Amino acid sequence: EKDDTVKEQTEKTKEGLKKQGMDPKTANKVLKAWREAVGKDIEPGDLRKLLTQQAGKASLFVVFQILLDLAAAYGSFVAGSYLSAAASPGGIAGFFTFLLQAGAFFVTGYYLSGAVFDAFKLGVLLYSSLQFQTNSAAYLAALQEIAGDQSTGLATVDKAREAVNSVKVLGALKEIQGLLKNESQGGSKTSDLLAELSAYITLDRASKYGFDAKKYGISEEELSRVASVFARYDTNDDGVLSVDEFRGLCSRYGSTLSQEEVKAALDLLDTNKDGRIQFGEFVDWWVEKSGVETKAAAA
Repeated sequence: EKDDTVKEQTEKTKEGLKKQGMDPKTANKVLKAWREAVGKDIEPGDLRKLLTQQAGKASLFVVFQILLDLAAAYGSFVAGSYLSAAASPGGIAGFFTFLLQAGAFFVTGYYLSGAVFDAFKLGVLLYSSLQFQTNSAAYLAALQEIAGDQSTGLATVDKAREAVNSVKVLGALKEIQGLLKNESQGGSKTSDLLAELSAYITLDRASKYGFDAKKYGISEEELSRVASVFARYDTNDDGVLSVDEFRGLCSRYGSTLSQEEVKAALDLLDTNKDGRIQFGEFVDWWVEKSGVETKAAAA
C-alpha cells in the first residue's frame, strides 16, 4: 500500500513537471546539478536536505525584502501625514502640497502591496519546503523517470551502464590497435616516401617535447611505422591528436563508438589529462603499455 502511494505521488509529480515544461534534457541537468551539490548520487534524504537549505536561504531573503518594503511604506506614510498637517488651505502651494501628499500615499500603498506579495511568496516557499520534506522521494523518482534513457539518476543502474560502455570502448580500442598494426605493415611503395617524411617530422617534433624512443624497446622501423600512422591522423600537423582527429581515426576503422564513447576512449589514452593524445601516449597504446590492455582483460 505504501509503495502504491509513492507510485501515485510520483506519477502526479511527473505530470505536473511535464506541464511546467520539464523535458529529459532539462531533467538531466537538474539531476547533474544536484549530484554536484551533494558530491554523490542524489538520494531522497539528500534532496530533502538540499532543497530545505535552498528554501531556507530564499526565505531569509524574502523576509529581508518584506522588512525593506514595510520600512519604505512606513517612511512614505509618515511623509504623507506630515504633508497633510502642513498643507496650505489653497493656492498653487496647496496644490503642489496635495500632489506630494498623494504621491507619498501612493508610494506607501505600493510598498505595502509589495510586502503583501512577498509574504505570499514566503508562504509558498515554506509550503513547498514542507512538501519536499514529505514527498522528496516521489519528486526525485518523477524527475528520474522524465530523464529517461539519457540517465536514470540511480547509482546502481548508471554504474552498470557505464561498465557496459567501458567494455565497448576497451574492445574498440583493442580492435583499432590491431587494425592499425596490420595496415602499417603493408603500405604501398608509392606512398613510402611521403610516409617516411611524415614519420620523420613527427618523431623530430616529439623529441623536442621530451619523447624518448629508448624507453619503449622497439626497433626504429616499427617506431617509424607508428609515427607514420600518427601523422596520418594529425591533420593539422600540431603533433597531437585532438578529439575530432581521434574520432576520424575511430571512424576510419569502422568503430561504432558514439561521440561520448570516443571521448572516453581518448581519456583512456590521455595519461597526462590535457584533453589530447600526445605522440608518446599513442606509442604507449601501440606497444600495449598504456594500461588499456589490463583494463580490457579485467573487463
